[in-house]
Amino acid sequence: MALPILADDATLPEVATWLAELGATFAPDDGFRYFNAIYLRVTERVVARVADGQAFDAAFVSRLDVTFALSYQDGLRGDADAIARAWRPMRAKRHDRSIAPIRFAVAGMNAHINRDLVTALVRTSHDLDQPLDRDSAGYRDYRAVDDILGALMTEAKEFLLTDFGESIDHALGPIDDLLEIWSIRAARANAWNNAEISQTLPHGLPRDLHLDSIDRTAGLLGRTLLL
Repeated sequence: MALPILADDATLPEVATWLAELGATFAPDDGFRYFNAIYLRVTERVVARVADGQAFDAAFVSRLDVTFALSYQDGLRGDADAIARAWRPMRAKRHDRSIAPIRFAVAGMNAHINRDLVTALVRTSHDLDQPLDRDSAGYRDYRAVDDILGALMTEAKEFLLTDFGESIDHALGPIDDLLEIWSIRAARANAWNNAEISQTLPHGLPRDLHLDSIDRTAGLLGRTLLL
């Protein structure tokens, strides 16, 4: 089944629709479906937050989420040898049935947050001509998503273990250990830090090397998560 395409000028609600359509294309044994399911749930809650007027800077939230999703699309649609290193472990192991669903979910978040979020923040800042600022409304929205993700990951343990048939007795200990080692809040804080650092570097080789290093590190962690 052909993958749906997200346009560069998509809206925030269209990102949620795209993720839902994308999820329907994954085979039952495709590890991407577990990450995508969580990503969709997060996006739906961000869409609702903006629609309810709770966002401090709706333009920033919307553009960041679209740019963020486009990076995920690149990781899915690009040639396996040419995509970002952060996504290569997922692409290589996506049909390995020996890997627990929660590991695919966390490996996907690793690639998407540790690498994609950095580049999305830099691009969004450039597109909106709005420097990254921790005193900004956009940063308050950014931190609000931490709370959404934190609550969702508590739900995700039961969601991934029940909906996808994982054995709780077999997997509960390793899952708790895995989520303790890989902290979403720490990863998102680090992504903002790296985006700020990137903005201070000159365009060209210095910035490219910085982002390449981030990509390589995310790829290495992704391989570790899927062992």
